[in-house]
Amino acid sequence: MAKPDNTLKRKEREEKEEAEDGLKFVIDGAKLKCDLCTVPEGDLKVNFDTPTIQDKKVATVVEKDKKSLIFKGNCKKSPNSSSPCASVMKLADWKDVGTVYFQDQFPLLLKSTIKCEYGGVEIKITDCAQRNEIENLDITGAPVPGLLPDFNIKFELDKTEKTIVPFGILDFENKRENPFFSFKYVLSKSKIDSLNFQIMDEDDTVIYQMTHLETVIVKASKKPEILFEAKKPTEGPLISKTWDYQELYKQHGLFNPDDYTQVGEYYIHWDGFDNDDIYDSTRFNGKDLKAKITAIKDGLQKSIVVDFSTKYSQVDWTDVKIDKKSKRIDVTLRVNLIDGGAEGLSCWNNTRNFNPPHTKSEICDWDKIPESEINPSYPVIKTRTQSFSDLEKLAIEGLQYHWGRNKNHFATKNITINSEHYEIYLSPMNTENNAIKAVKLIYNTNGEWMRSGNPGSIKDPMTAVGNLVSRQAICYNVGYIKYSENWGYSYDNSEIEEFKFTSAHEIGHEILKKYGGTFYSYGHKGSVNSVTQSMKKHAPPYPKNGEIDIMPYYPVSPPLSLYNRYEAAENDVLGLIWLTKINIT
Repeated sequence: MAKPDNTLKRKEREEKEEAEDGLKFVIDGAKLKCDLCTVPEGDLKVNFDTPTIQDKKVATVVEKDKKSLIFKGNCKKSPNSSSPCASVMKLADWKDVGTVYFQDQFPLLLKSTIKCEYGGVEIKITDCAQRNEIENLDITGAPVPGLLPDFNIKFELDKTEKTIVPFGILDFENKRENPFFSFKYVLSKSKIDSLNFQIMDEDDTVIYQMTHLETVIVKASKKPEILFEAKKPTEGPLISKTWDYQELYKQHGLFNPDDYTQVGEYYIHWDGFDNDDIYDSTRFNGKDLKAKITAIKDGLQKSIVVDFSTKYSQVDWTDVKIDKKSKRIDVTLRVNLIDGGAEGLSCWNNTRNFNPPHTKSEICDWDKIPESEINPSYPVIKTRTQSFSDLEKLAIEGLQYHWGRNKNHFATKNITINSEHYEIYLSPMNTENNAIKAVKLIYNTNGEWMRSGNPGSIKDPMTAVGNLVSRQAICYNVGYIKYSENWGYSYDNSEIEEFKFTSAHEIGHEILKKYGGTFYSYGHKGSVNSVTQSMKKHAPPYPKNGEIDIMPYYPVSPPLSLYNRYEAAENDVLGLIWLTKINIT
């Protein structure tokens, strides 16, 4: 039998040990080498306050001047051979450094180098200064074993959860939603000193670095499915339909803040909030992200990076930004408001038959108003009192006010999530890109009252029929208007408030349909027949106090003086946030 090739094995072992050595952290007192110095050996002194290893401060990338890199010889490159290296040293940035943070700075590793731009040579670290003290070890007649610590880590995306919704807001049918990105982490062979967890974007910018893992790491022999078996709420508003996972962890004995450094299997959960406690859904729409763990033991670090992608799963016309510190939620809503023109302002040659007949050579729409209906105090409108830009501005203001729940609203100041109050601010954006289907803004006067409507984008047979019998338009009815039986007059001041309300109501139909379905939207939240739009016998009246839900119909409409109480209901606003749900792949 052939003898094993010990030379080859030794070479492979030496290469492995050399690679592992290169990952050692550098500490105060490390040794340097610069070939352009007459005394090439130098010392690294750590001048900044950092954590210690073996009672010596860890060196980071900020150590890059003559006070940190100390050489006693003269520079061979200098024309003056007596020039000390320190006087001509011009250093670039450190390369091949660690990826965990020490005092917000990356640490130096044994393999790290820095270029002296004056001479164009790299300064290397020849000794990291770490020492393993060995006591009472008999090494007579035997080789010294490897002194490097040894441990194994595994890290992967938990693919059982394919979606995430901020705060775990339940869907329209009260089914649970996942509030976390979940990663499986396994440590074996030996315990470690510390574990670092990072989330980075596609440019390697750190979005989140976990500094308090004990709040989010759960130790379990299997995934704690018990958390998802709790009874879902069946009563009360949607604000109660969120999951306090941390409390569930504690209730089921799954909360163990120290065990992540011990051998075992863990699940790391990240709720999507960054280091500033901000959740920004735009970070997850069509993005490639990275999750990284770095385990450290006695100066040796091992890292694993997991790539994953995210994108919106429901709609592409809304984004959400949640600030836990200020308790504020900003929602961006992209709408496509287009000019529907003006009705009732046209004139033409007198070639048509009128009853009674007109003798004027030119006939205009306002000539259709019976003279008995015209009041000298109510002027006939012959030119637009509101341009398209004016109507666009009013529609935006209506959405902001009636879909925002904040200090600026008369009746509603916030929503409640997990017993905490958040102000909601809606920021509508009029654009053709990634927006709700186009809605016309129509100016109407001197004729029949025009009904506004928004059957919405075609999703099902009912929506298809809705688009045949209605159209997506918000109408501004002003001046002399012919209602079902009689003519009436609408002033701009009153129609402005009506138009703002109508804009928020009609755009709201698309939100309700995407969140709760066509029947929920067309049925005006159960107040009318979804097909005929006739009022149901038991439709409740509008409340006498507090907010008035903007989406139902009421047997008797509120007077204009109460329009400031109109507001999107709390569960519908939460539904708008739910629509930013993302897929994870």
